Amino acid sequence: SRLNRITSWENNPSYDIPSEVIYLKNQETKKAWSLGLNPMPDDQNYNIVYGFGYSKYLHKSDGIEQELTTFVPKDHSCKIGILNLKNTTPNRKKLKLYYYMKPVIGEDELKSNGFIATDFDKNNNIIIAKNLLEETKSYVSCSENIISYTGDKNFFLGGGGLSNPKGLQKVALNNQNSLGRKPCIAYEVEIELESFANKEISIVLGAEENTIDCKNIAYKYSKLANCKQELEKIKNYWQEILGRVQVYTPLESTN
Repeated sequence: SRLNRITSWENNPSYDIPSEVIYLKNQETKKAWSLGLNPMPDDQNYNIVYGFGYSKYLHKSDGIEQELTTFVPKDHSCKIGILNLKNTTPNRKKLKLYYYMKPVIGEDELKSNGFIATDFDKNNNIIIAKNLLEETKSYVSCSENIISYTGDKNFFLGGGGLSNPKGLQKVALNNQNSLGRKPCIAYEVEIELESFANKEISIVLGAEENTIDCKNIAYKYSKLANCKQELEKIKNYWQEILGRVQVYTPLESTN
């Protein structure tokens, strides 16, 4: 976890600088916000539920209920996010989802800057990043079609930083490789929500030693049924381990 980081980590006691962000944008009103409190919040509440083997992030804004459940499968080195978007209004919503991450694929992002190459495989709907100094490959994928991406951090953030990235204002991202640049992996997908309808999307971040394994695992978790099955498996796994000891006292909250 120290010598082969997938994403960057800021050892800063004053600021929480995320290395992975999901943004949503209403295409009609042009309003944009981050799915979590950091780094581009709106004025609505953000809630988190921590469970055995998973975390759930809850937010409602712009008439859309957002629920993101994240977990790590028991047998694969990846992180799965199941995003449930529900339109609570009688009007159809046209959204764009932007996923952003800052890759390291090594010990130090300063050392890997300029040496990370990104490749967008449109047929397999996957973006693979490789540090030319290391063996491991990192990848991101989604159950929805990726319509554009960028590996150029300066292009995506512009002068707005994580709290107001200029990439969200572009018609499309530039499909630019990160080699020789400050790297990022950012992609966009388009989502339509009918009135009072909901939609589920899987978002995958992982690492493997070869491209074939990256593609195979990304393909598996592009199917929401596989994601949900794996989520139940990991819940049962942790429940079985942590439920072996039961405590009974007169005070239920203590139990």
